[in-house]
Amino acid sequence: MRRLALLLALTLAPLIASADSWSTSPIDSQTGWTVSLQVDEEFHAHVAYWSPYGGFKYAFYDGTAWEVDTLPSPITLAENDGVATRLATPEAAQLIFVGRTSLALTSETPWVAYMKVVTSHQEDGPLKVGHKVGSAWVTEDIDDRCASGVRIAANEEGIIYLTYRPSAQGYRFMIRDGAWTGEALDLSYGPYALTVDRNGTPWILYTDGTALWVARRDGPGVWSPLMVDNTPGSSGSALQFDSQNRPCVAYTYGEVGTSTSRLAYATWTGSDWVSTWITAAGDRAMCESLVLDESNVPWISFRDYDSHDISVAHRVNGNWSVDLVDTPSSNYSSMTIDALGHHWLAYNTDALRLARTGEPTGIGDQPLAPTALRLAIAGTNPVRPGAPIALRLASPTAGTVRIAAFDLAGRRLAPEQSTTVGAGVTSLPWTAPAAQGLCLVRAMMGDRSSIARVMVVR
Repeated sequence: MRRLALLLALTLAPLIASADSWSTSPIDSQTGWTVSLQVDEEFHAHVAYWSPYGGFKYAFYDGTAWEVDTLPSPITLAENDGVATRLATPEAAQLIFVGRTSLALTSETPWVAYMKVVTSHQEDGPLKVGHKVGSAWVTEDIDDRCASGVRIAANEEGIIYLTYRPSAQGYRFMIRDGAWTGEALDLSYGPYALTVDRNGTPWILYTDGTALWVARRDGPGVWSPLMVDNTPGSSGSALQFDSQNRPCVAYTYGEVGTSTSRLAYATWTGSDWVSTWITAAGDRAMCESLVLDESNVPWISFRDYDSHDISVAHRVNGNWSVDLVDTPSSNYSSMTIDALGHHWLAYNTDALRLARTGEPTGIGDQPLAPTALRLAIAGTNPVRPGAPIALRLASPTAGTVRIAAFDLAGRRLAPEQSTTVGAGVTSLPWTAPAAQGLCLVRAMMGDRSSIARVMVVR
């Protein structure tokens, strides 16, 4: 298999220190592994994680304090106590098992996929998916023998997607649209990521043992693959989509921990991949998460394999800028961007912590002034035809905003509305169109625009 020509031409862009500041605060005094983070439209953080001292957990910030739930667990308390004891001993490397978690949000409802992973000679554990209804967790048994690869995602219609590797050979892709259905995935290893694109279509990031790939699901059992990098040992960690719905991948180039491994970032142009180095060869960085802001600027969290520093890199005018967030850290972090363009990072040190960009304002408080025009749907999504909706508009400046609604074919669904807003966050009343399906709501102020998506169903 040939190496992509563009990958042969990779060069290291200048790496500079960043002046961006990160304010941090604790989530849980216990260590949190396999962290998964989401932030809802009310600027509340949701975090799923596994603690060897407390089991599978979900933490939610309600605006005043963290609420931490312990999920119905496939790991018994006795087993978990055993792991906690061994973590404090030289035999920590002989752990019998660890937990894996993944988190998705639908209309601010958390969905957590979680499983026990065996690291010695014992049997694999069960895979569960839980979602919170009121104050209670509703759990579903997915598979009684799961080995790895657990990822969960959701689209704006509220459809849940799940990948995992059962104990038997092969991988599974599951869909929950009222009930769970599944199909086999023809993979050798992975997936590293399961992500929904801007059209609501699921993609996976994986390796076949010799190359790194992404694939789009085009129908039941039908996937369209694209090779990202055929460097042996390269491993992906994060997949996102830019404003033109093109895949972008952050990954570790080369075998993790070797003298040739380094952090890389690749974007699909529509015909080929354009890739850049982020760190120098031998820096041995481990990629952990990726987000894109409104201007398609990539933000990547990664851990230094040697120093164990947790850092965030982002590209500025062709150069990569790096923020040191904390040191030392463990090898688990998860990052997202809120509706106002501020960055959030959950990560693990000797405790589970949350970091945000900007001046410290208190985790869960509304962030500082918006940095870009952003439109979001407040409240329930999907909605019924003709239902009243509150739009949340974040604008860095005052001015006149125009609101228009279109379907996916570009047909206008409602008359354009105009109103004057101030700088900051404004709530705007709006009515859902009569037409069913995915509706694109566009806010326009001068040469700036932002699109929110709402699903209209009967």
